[in-house]
This record gives sequence, structure tokens and C-alpha cells, in this order.
Amino acid sequence: SQTLSVLLGKGSEMLEFLTNYFLSKVVTNLQMWASESDVIKETADLFVTLSIKKDSSSIIIKNDLFWTLANNVITNQMPIQLINEEYKRLLIKGITCSCLNNSSDEYRLHFDRSIFQILNQRLHSIVESIHTLLEQIKLNNNNKIHCTNALQTFYSENVLSQISTLINSYCGLIEGGSRCSSEQITYLFEHSQQTLQYILDLFDFYHNYCDQVQIILELFSLYAEHVLIFTKCNYGKKTKEINADEDFNAHIYTLLNCLNHLLAKDFIDFSNDNSANTEVNVGDVVLYGLIICLPLIQSDNLLKIPSISSCYYKLVSSLCEQHSECIFRLLNPDQYSIFLSTIKLGLDNYDNEICKMCLETIQNLTLYTMKQQKLNQTNEKTKYLEHFLDYLLQEIVITTTTLSDLFDTLAGTIYTLICAYPNQFYHILGQMKQYDENLSIIIDKLANDIGQKPDYNRKAKISFTVKFESFVTNLRRIMKK
Repeated sequence: SQTLSVLLGKGSEMLEFLTNYFLSKVVTNLQMWASESDVIKETADLFVTLSIKKDSSSIIIKNDLFWTLANNVITNQMPIQLINEEYKRLLIKGITCSCLNNSSDEYRLHFDRSIFQILNQRLHSIVESIHTLLEQIKLNNNNKIHCTNALQTFYSENVLSQISTLINSYCGLIEGGSRCSSEQITYLFEHSQQTLQYILDLFDFYHNYCDQVQIILELFSLYAEHVLIFTKCNYGKKTKEINADEDFNAHIYTLLNCLNHLLAKDFIDFSNDNSANTEVNVGDVVLYGLIICLPLIQSDNLLKIPSISSCYYKLVSSLCEQHSECIFRLLNPDQYSIFLSTIKLGLDNYDNEICKMCLETIQNLTLYTMKQQKLNQTNEKTKYLEHFLDYLLQEIVITTTTLSDLFDTLAGTIYTLICAYPNQFYHILGQMKQYDENLSIIIDKLANDIGQKPDYNRKAKISFTVKFESFVTNLRRIMKK
């Protein structure tokens, strides 16, 4: 009701009074009933509830009792020592929620100094002590017996209990942080990288102790679980901001741009440095960078972003012009298939500028294939390109798409493919005859003009362009009838 909302609602004095009262009740129960597990469980649940709610967490965090409780839990003072590890973990979850739910940097810094750094220092101290003792033992010096005895103390019940408490504390941190905003989660995960490395060192040291192994694996499971949740919630995320996709994938654009500059530096280099290592192939370096981007480009459909698509096709065109051999040598069949699918995508969906770069890419790859054919060094990858011959003739010439505006480039690419795959070309012509008997005359004329074994050279390509233009004109005239 409106009366209750005014009395107990957000910002009311009664809400502040009740929240502080519940906090004092939590502290009292932990001090007086530490050995009563049922009471402590309900108390810990109450504290977590207060911490998760933003209105109540903003109140309790201003109370000195909260920071006293946080200090007692983190330092594991009496009577907190008597509490079950599961309930300590809930308390740390609540402490983390309260601190990170608040937008004020003051409380986050307080959390960092009073909680996060204390846990990290304790973990670092244990791991460094173990490393030092192990190194001393390996040196086989006079202190070996003393170091061995000192190392045995880390297997004592007391230390094992401390290790479990410490790792449980980190579990509570992650569980608490997962209830906060993405910014706070990012902060928590970024500051946990070194922590995870130390935890791995403990895992290696205590690999024969099932309790410690189990809790360490649980910690890593929590990390992985919340990373997966974050990924799942952001997968396919849409926004109304115009440049959101471009900004989000700026790192891909930057990498592609760097690769373009690297390739240009190799192609046009005015420096006087003659001592450069010529054994390093710039094409290999650029292609390795491209291999990093290919899966991302395919899975996230990044080529729909204008800046990335323009940069990508410019890079691909230049790379195939200068270093075609790298494409065949370094890309495995799956990567090569993805690469060619992006070229076909460029022909299907983009403007004339990108289409021209795609045609030039096909032409340069085909020229390299012809060189390999002369050396009898063909493989499965060199045969993939023949599909473009069928595609360009059937889908582009017959359907009269906008690629006709790039006729010279289109004709040059088709002629290069014909020279590389003459049998496939004549097979396609045979299929076209079956499609319409009226096409037989102009198809036979084109076949006679080209010959059974066309030779690739500039003069022949120019001659083919003229004849092919006449062929396409007659073809479209017949198709309109």
C-alpha cells in the first residue's frame, strides 16, 4: 500500500532503522551463537539478502558494524573460527556484494584495501614460502633438513585448514561479485589473474590432498561458470547505437589495419636499411595475423561492418597479389574454405569496389595455381578455385548482376580461370547448350575463338575481353526472347 511504501520504502527512516537493526542482529548472532549451525546458517542468509538488495546494501556499508564484521571474517578471528566454512563463504559473498554493489569508488577502494589485498597477501605469502623452501631443498645445501622439516608444516592440519578457508574466501568473492554489475565483475576478474596463478601453484603442491584439490577445482569452476554466463548473456546482443558493433570490434579493425600497413611497408619501402633479414617472409607474418581473425570474422559475421569489410578485402587483395603462395602453403583446408567463402560473400553482397578486389583476389590465386600446374604440384586446394568459374558464368553473366559494371576485371578473371581449368569451362558450356538450344551458335563461336588449350598472356586476355563482351551481349539478347 501507499502507506507502507512511505513508511518502509526507499529512502525512508524506518527502512534505514530496520536495516541497521538486522545488521546488528547478524553481528550479535555471530558472536553469541557461533556454535549453533542452524542459527548461523539463517544469520548468514539474512546477511546475504541485505547485501544483495541495493537499497539495504547502501545502508549497511555506511555502518561501522559492517566493516568490523568484514575485518573479523577476513582475519578469521574468534568466534568466526568456530563457524562452518560454508557459512563463512556466505558471509564473504555478502561482504563482496555490499562493497561492489555501491557505485562509490570510496567503498570499492576500501574493499580493495581491507579485503581483497589482505587475502592476496596471505595467499602470496604461503605460495612464496613454499617456493623458497622447495628451491632451498633443490640446492642441496646445509639447510636441506631444516627446509624439509619446515615444508612438512604446510601439510599440518592447521595449515590445511587455513588453505581451505582462504580458497573458500575466494569462492565467496566470485559468488558475491557475480551478483553485481558487469563493470564490477570485470574489475574483480581482472584483479584475480595473478591470484589464479598462485592457486594453481597450491594445486600442484597439494595434489595428493583431496579436500584441497576439490575446493580449488570448485573455485576454477566458479570462475569458468560466470565467464560462460557472461558470454551467453552477451552472445547475439543487439543495441540501437549506430556505431556499437564497430566500437565493440575495434580491435579486429586495428589488427587488420596493422597488417595492411605491414604489407604496404614490404611492397613500397624507401628506407636505406640493407641489413634486413630477407629470410623473413612478410606474407607469412601477415597471413598468421589473418588466421587469427578468420574464425572471428566467420562466427560473428564481422564483414557486415563497413570499416572491417573494406579493410579485410583490401588486405586479402594485396596479400594474394604479392604472396599468393602463402595462402596455399599455410592455410589448412578448413581455413582455406573459410577464406574462399569470404570472397564469395564479397561478390554476393558488396559494392563494386569490394567486388573488384574479390575478382582480383581470385585472379591472383588462379595465376599461382597455373604456375603449380606447370610444375605438376597441384593439390586439393588448387582445385577449389574452379568452382568460381561455374559461379561467375552461371550466376553473374546469365543473371546480369551489377558486376557487369566491372566487365574488364570480370572478363580478365574468367579468362584466367579458363586457362587454369579448360576442361571445367567446356563442361559448363555443354550444360549451357542443354539449357537453351538457341545458345549453341554463340557458345560454339566462343569455344572456337578460345581454343582447346588457351594460353595466358596479356594480348590473349585483351582479345578474350572483346570476344567475351560480344558473347555476353548476344547471350542476353537471346535470353530476353
